[in-house]
Amino acid sequence: MPHIVQGFLRHAIIAVFRVFAAANRNRSKMKDMPKAINAALLSILAAVGAARADAVPTELRFACTEQPATRVVVGADGAVASETVPPAATQPMQIKVVNLQHRTEGPNMPARIDSDAEELSAETALWQPGNSVDADHGRLRLDLTDGTLYLLEPKLGSQALFRRFRCDTQTAADARTHYRCGADFELWVSFADPSTANIRYSGGTLELPQVRAASGARYASEGNEFWTKGDEALFQLSGSEQRRCQVSD
Repeated sequence: MPHIVQGFLRHAIIAVFRVFAAANRNRSKMKDMPKAINAALLSILAAVGAARADAVPTELRFACTEQPATRVVVGADGAVASETVPPAATQPMQIKVVNLQHRTEGPNMPARIDSDAEELSAETALWQPGNSVDADHGRLRLDLTDGTLYLLEPKLGSQALFRRFRCDTQTAADARTHYRCGADFELWVSFADPSTANIRYSGGTLELPQVRAASGARYASEGNEFWTKGDEALFQLSGSEQRRCQVSD
């Protein structure tokens, strides 16, 4: 039985027992017993609601924007030099931390990090609620206290690139849906505004308004089109061939 439910039952029994005991000592107050029981149960429900609010969710979603990175070079003589380099990515990247055991409490939980960027994904990670999510022995670390994502990329020779991302929490409605359109073309689509499709594709970005459609939802402008129905979609850039796409988990 979950700890929250156990606690609820324990406090409910104690509270109701106290009400009955008080009423038994003073028979004249028996008529007030239903009100007292209701008050006791309402206070318990409020406490349980607060406990559930602190429970660890089954997943976290973020939109992460890359910041300037630091390249570190170790010379043959052991001297260390560093320089600031521009961000490698200009568009926000989607991150989803998945609680693999679906537990709602605990100091450390096994997790997985999903992303539309391969370098920000990890099949195994350690989720420390309220603190951090760590993967690959420190290669990838999401600091939950300030929303910063750190990525270490070793380079050829004695070099390493330390990349940093600012991550903003998202709801499921804000998150992008990932589509695969063949072996070498992908889409990431969000509908934060129901009348607009924000699309990031292999090679660029689009913002398309919704237009009338016989079925499904169609978004189009200036020869560009995204038409979705269920888990399937059609995507076409102006002057290019139409692509058939499928939602990818």
